Amino acid sequence: HRPSMWRVWARGRGFERVQWLHGPCGRPEQWMLQSEAVCLVDGGACTFVWVGRDAAEEDEALATALASRYGQTFEPAMQLSHALAGSEPDELRRLFHGWSVARGRDDTRQLDDLE
Repeated sequence: HRPSMWRVWARGRGFERVQWLHGPCGRPEQWMLQSEAVCLVDGGACTFVWVGRDAAEEDEALATALASRYGQTFEPAMQLSHALAGSEPDELRRLFHGWSVARGRDDTRQLDDLE
């Protein structure tokens, strides 16, 4: 199973509430987990709601509701787990190739660079 990741916004982006995030190889990359973001990460057996340090509560609430609905579409239902920035479980970190526990502060790439 190839992991997938989506960024979720409760408001402020018009009609677009969810954006699929992927790197050049179609997989999510760790740098996409921005401090203000809330992301859904489909790891196959579990859907993670990743919450950045500066994330809005509204974004987290919407992401949790979406992840719950998404998980119910599978038989058996997919497990749902929250992951807070800086305390990600190993199961989540393994979904990202080359996860670095101490990300460099010089990583200035932005999600807008994907477009």
